[in-house]
Amino acid sequence: RTMPSAEDGDSVSEVTGWFSPPADASPPEGAGDVGAILTPPDLGRETEDENCTFKESIEPTDEDGDGHPEYVRYRSLLVCTVDANADAIPEWTLTVGRDVELWDNDSDGTFNALEGAQGTRETADPNSDGAIEYLAQGLWTLSAADADGDKTLEHVRATFVGEQAFDGNTNGFVEFYRAAAATIEATDASDDGRPESASVDARMVQVADDGDDGTREYAGVLALTAATADADSDGNNETMELHALGYERFDGDVDGTPEGERGFALDAAATDANSNGYPELVELCLVYFAAVDASDD
Repeated sequence: RTMPSAEDGDSVSEVTGWFSPPADASPPEGAGDVGAILTPPDLGRETEDENCTFKESIEPTDEDGDGHPEYVRYRSLLVCTVDANADAIPEWTLTVGRDVELWDNDSDGTFNALEGAQGTRETADPNSDGAIEYLAQGLWTLSAADADGDKTLEHVRATFVGEQAFDGNTNGFVEFYRAAAATIEATDASDDGRPESASVDARMVQVADDGDDGTREYAGVLALTAATADADSDGNNETMELHALGYERFDGDVDGTPEGERGFALDAAATDANSNGYPELVELCLVYFAAVDASDD
């Protein structure tokens, strides 16, 4: 197993493996890689085959009978299983569900609001013993509003939350785990296509259990927030800010004294009070630290 190591190292540059899971803590063959959790799955397989079944329903409501539904609900479910040895224990499964609601309040054929959610779950059991070695699951949501139906959104918000876990020997102690969450939001109250405010918020944590004994020798976290404001909606942001924070450590003997650790904090901001495109104030602060304690003393 490849883990961050400070052995025989006399400088931080000798520490290896940062922000990488153990080399063997990877999904089984046929499953998505560890980055797949951040990518919404493609629902392109919309026809039944030997491994997948796809079902969908569309429920429109058109109370005034003008051919323009005031409300539409769309739901779909994709279920895929692979059972190569036909023992009724799938080696791989994938489930994707979608639920989307649309409103056309004035019944003019242009939708004014959308609320949608997509959930997915993937599992892998390569040796077909009924114990899952790999799990990935996530939930995406989308909310959008276009009150006047001019196809310029006054508000949009998207969220994601998901996790991955890998337990190669299925002993109940997860060798690698990762979780992430993110929110993106923008508001355009003046409805001119230039949002008065926009923001991003993201978090990620990952841990690894090198000894496969329930302890977590490695842990890493990341956090990011960013926001802009353009109160007069002239395309020049009066304020912009970015904050990022990261930390990770490796404590091989789990004695509370990491053999290697590092972290950073980044803060950046700009102010353009008169909104002329030339900021009066720009600030940047970056703090970074790294430490190696090869002797663990």
